[in-house]
Amino acid sequence: MKTVYRYFLSLVLLSLFAIDSYGAKGSPTVEFVSISPDGTQLAAVIRNGNRSSIYLVSVESGQAQRLTKSQDGDELTPSFSADGKQIAFVWLPASAKHSQISIVNTDGSDLRRWPTSEGSPSTPVFTPDGKKIVFRSSGWYGHYSPIAAPRPHGWDYFIANLDGSSVQQLTQNRFYDVSPPSVSPDGKLVLVVTEDSHVGQYFATYSVEDGKLLSSFRPHLPHKEDNDGPILDNPVFLPDGKKFLFMAADQSKFEFSYEVYLSELGSSTVTQMTNRNGYAAGLTVSADGKRAAYLKTRFDLLGKPKETKIYLLDVPSRTATPLEVSVLP
Repeated sequence: MKTVYRYFLSLVLLSLFAIDSYGAKGSPTVEFVSISPDGTQLAAVIRNGNRSSIYLVSVESGQAQRLTKSQDGDELTPSFSADGKQIAFVWLPASAKHSQISIVNTDGSDLRRWPTSEGSPSTPVFTPDGKKIVFRSSGWYGHYSPIAAPRPHGWDYFIANLDGSSVQQLTQNRFYDVSPPSVSPDGKLVLVVTEDSHVGQYFATYSVEDGKLLSSFRPHLPHKEDNDGPILDNPVFLPDGKKFLFMAADQSKFEFSYEVYLSELGSSTVTQMTNRNGYAAGLTVSADGKRAAYLKTRFDLLGKPKETKIYLLDVPSRTATPLEVSVLP
């Protein structure tokens, strides 16, 4: 019974966050962040009214400048190329059923959109050599329970050329749910979170070359009972290609605080990097592994989201500080 209650509570929190992000009124709301390779800029999805757009945010000043001039649809899940010169993101036209991966220079020039295809491509990331894009895509939108809201399911991972040609399906699993992919610095591995109805969530690595499953493992959070396994999200490789950061929440108590942790491939040992985040999501790390960023959401006494802020994490010192964002006209 406790497990069912905790699972239901986590769904409620996630749905509240989604309502705040995708149906907010009034002031602009930050929905997603990605940090540049040198750690000086963020590509942030900022929703203003009924539309979300990508802004470049200075880490030093917090000033946000619109990246593209698109007048239609939502811009989602941006990520930087390894040289910091391009950004890949998802564009969802207002009148369309399927999203499109797009690529643009960081000065807003040379916007290219992939041809429309079946499925819902999401969270595109560049390979380290800048020649390909790894992304996830869902094959079904719906729900497995009458108390759950419809959402994308049937996920798999894919890789394609920058123009959207030569699409190769890396996995053939139709996962219930998966995290955004993280590609290792040598371009050989994809690190993700997925889940199994019998064992819960776990980390998995796949070969970029042929999609072969190379490893699967689950960490044990320090000082936690961890009977049901942690809620895992956002694994991101560090520069050595062995260590990685990720976010997780303990399910052993009625407290859902998503903290940043450090671990290593194949290891169950982890180091806690933050404390008392509350609801947090969207971890992203600079190429040198020294600076990370994520979103933290605060709720009022009625459980309604009231504020979402970007937090910058100095990885060596484990110090997290909020970034005040001002949207330029």
